[in-house]
Amino acid sequence: MVMVWRNILLKWIFIHLFLGCQAIILQCSDGTALASAVDDAEAAGVPVITLNLDAYTTHSALVMAVDYDAGRMAAEGMAKQMGEKGNVVIIEGVAGLTRTDNLEKGFKDTIAKYPDIKVLDAQAANFEKETATTVMNSFLQNYSDINGVFAINDAMAEGAALAVESAGKTGQMYIWGADGEKDALAMIENGQMAGTIYTNSWDQGSTAAKIALMLINSEYSYTSLTATPQVIMECTVVTPETVGTIAEADRW
Repeated sequence: MVMVWRNILLKWIFIHLFLGCQAIILQCSDGTALASAVDDAEAAGVPVITLNLDAYTTHSALVMAVDYDAGRMAAEGMAKQMGEKGNVVIIEGVAGLTRTDNLEKGFKDTIAKYPDIKVLDAQAANFEKETATTVMNSFLQNYSDINGVFAINDAMAEGAALAVESAGKTGQMYIWGADGEKDALAMIENGQMAGTIYTNSWDQGSTAAKIALMLINSEYSYTSLTATPQVIMECTVVTPETVGTIAEADRW
């Protein structure tokens, strides 16, 4: 019953937001709960463009960072730094979100190709920096030999790095995130993190806005779609050797 009322509330808020709008750019917190509201907006002639976290219904466009491949690239980068051997822990996001599930799958599928690398444990920190610090402290207490840490987003990687620093172990393990936010880039420069997968969020937002402007007052109709069109943003593997290539103006 609580879930039903939550979904009704989400739809009511969404409908009142799109009244009078000509387009909507949306990052879903719950792609299932918002699906019917997105359908209503599209049926009313209001195109919906989602960012990263999708609405689970066919709509005008999804502009997203890479997910499975980001996990794959993080695993490859970490394995190289570790000399293709050692122990790894994973800090998860929220289960059920397509992007984060795919990130973790990309990482696990790839790291499994290295027979001398073992995944010791995986725990969720719900994308929260402070929770990730707690999770990492638990890992440090439970495992004496951790060589790599993969966090599904940069905020959690930053939290893990702070826990490692407090334990006096900075530089003793390779900590990776995914997003490329400026705080993570600074931590890579300072030696607190080993890498991340950078996406230019300015370009991503601009791309979504351009799609919205193109669709407004056009003859386009979402009813012609059989699936949501996807625009996949280019990403960059960032390590201490390459972090300097990310211009200050492109850090978000």
